[in-house]
Amino acid sequence: MWTRPLLKENAKNTLRGRYWPAFAVALICSVLGAGERVRVIRQTVEYGDGHHYTYTTATPFWASMGLVGALLAIFFVAVLAVGQARFFMENRQGAAPVSSLFSVFHRDGYWNLVKIKFLKGLY
Repeated sequence: MWTRPLLKENAKNTLRGRYWPAFAVALICSVLGAGERVRVIRQTVEYGDGHHYTYTTATPFWASMGLVGALLAIFFVAVLAVGQARFFMENRQGAAPVSSLFSVFHRDGYWNLVKIKFLKGLY
C-alpha cells in the first residue's frame, strides 16, 4: 500500500529539475480544454408546500457549446488528453520534451485514437 509520504517523495523525485516543463504542459492543457472541466447546473424547484429542493447536474464543458464543441472534443480535446498522459508517463522515466504533448497528432494512429476515445465517451 502506498502511503502519503511515499507518494509525496516520488512526486518530488519525478519533478526535480523538470518542474517547469510539467507546469507548461498542465497550463497548455487547461487553457486548451483537455482538463476534466464540467459545467455544473443548479436548479432549485419550489414545491407548493413551501419546500425547496436543489437539483445539481454536471455536464462536460464542451457539451455546452453544441456541435462545434462536440467536434472539438472528439477531434482535439480527447486526443490532447492522451498527449498529456503520454508526457507525464514519459516524464516519470526521464526529461520529456513539451512537444510530446502534441506527438499524438503526428502519429499514424491518430484516427484510431479518435475512434477509441469517441466510443469510450459514447459508452
